[in-house]
Amino acid sequence: MTLEGLDIGSTTLRIFLAELGSKTFFITSICGAWCAWEGVRSHDGRHLHLILVLVGTYTADVARVLVVKFASNPTAGFGAMDVVCCVVFAILAVRARMQLSVFDTQEASLRLAASAEQAKSSDGDPEQARGSSSFSGWNSAAFSSFSFMSAQPQSQETPSTQYGTADNFKAADGLLSARPSDRAVSTVLSFIFTLSIIFLAQADNKSTMFLIAAGMPNGSVIAGSCMGLLFASMLAVLLGMYCERQLSQQRLLFLVSIILIGLSFISLSQAMLHLNAAAPGEQPSATLALLSYVAQMR
Repeated sequence: MTLEGLDIGSTTLRIFLAELGSKTFFITSICGAWCAWEGVRSHDGRHLHLILVLVGTYTADVARVLVVKFASNPTAGFGAMDVVCCVVFAILAVRARMQLSVFDTQEASLRLAASAEQAKSSDGDPEQARGSSSFSGWNSAAFSSFSFMSAQPQSQETPSTQYGTADNFKAADGLLSARPSDRAVSTVLSFIFTLSIIFLAQADNKSTMFLIAAGMPNGSVIAGSCMGLLFASMLAVLLGMYCERQLSQQRLLFLVSIILIGLSFISLSQAMLHLNAAAPGEQPSATLALLSYVAQMR
């Protein structure tokens, strides 16, 4: 198996351009900016999550290239994969919309509290209103340790059962006895979920179709495909990080929900095209022709 520089370069460019604007490109960008479990990746550990998203995306891409290379029927199961992607994208869109509604509710509550505070201060002394409004955003619970009531000795009663106090018992499950934190779950999902959904979404990508059309791709085509997929994945992750930095959480969640709904419809159209291909004796209807045109425009 020989490697030719011209073939590698041309294949790298073709795969890179084919990946731009594909389903996997948008999903990688979304996973880089947002997690379905924890929300927008605006925390301190987002850089580790971005690395895991990139590794998961590229692992799925390489796995798809190997499937096309060594599988006897690389298109087997494409219709089922599109159906799964359609359902998963719809669920993720609903999840993003639910998180957006939480932010809208919090914003409405803050506006109502601010208007009530302004109305209350307008009825009293202006100097006192200005003095009290400057501390209205403080957390009073943070100073509870200095209050008189907190200085009083509190009775610490250990809950007891018929077998003794609760301090005498220890969990036998170790780490599994405690609920994992949202950050830990989000870290695991950054790799596992990205790997799974990218592998499924790669079924009908233009890059996959290019490899299938190439027949039995040689070493140069495989190497160029892996390089092109790597560059496209890196650009998608950087785009997701840029959107997370530049957009507010409300706008980002709205954008994520809209993109996921569009990807869900695209996956549905591709799944229907595969169902139509399974019945070669029937003539394609106008609806399927329209869906084919929409799928080619992705």
